[in-house]
Amino acid sequence: MTGIQCELDIPTQLPPHPLSSQMRHHLFLATHEALTNILKHSGATRARISMVFNNAAFEIIISDDGRGFNSPAIEAKSGSPAAASGDGLSNMHRRLADIGGHCRIESTPGRGANIRFVISLKMPANHV
Repeated sequence: MTGIQCELDIPTQLPPHPLSSQMRHHLFLATHEALTNILKHSGATRARISMVFNNAAFEIIISDDGRGFNSPAIEAKSGSPAAASGDGLSNMHRRLADIGGHCRIESTPGRGANIRFVISLKMPANHV
């Protein structure tokens, strides 16, 4: 038992939009990394996982009420988002980039963290 309450906010009806096995795999591993970071580092008592679909994008949002960290300082040290803080955060960025998405990490000391994985669902103009 972790002692962290977890709230899931997932729509009951999701639009039919296939994701490749590679996309599912990278999303699973990035989500696993985010949850592992909450367990190991945040000191959180609550976590929330949300999924949002719209015509343009699919998002997974993972947030916690833990101790947080200074995300702008981490980015400034490394020149890239979250890379200086260890492999976990940079792995999430890389995994999303590998599948054409992006990862945004926002955190402030004492105010928890918010991690957003975004994948575009729009087909490229040259895709027929």
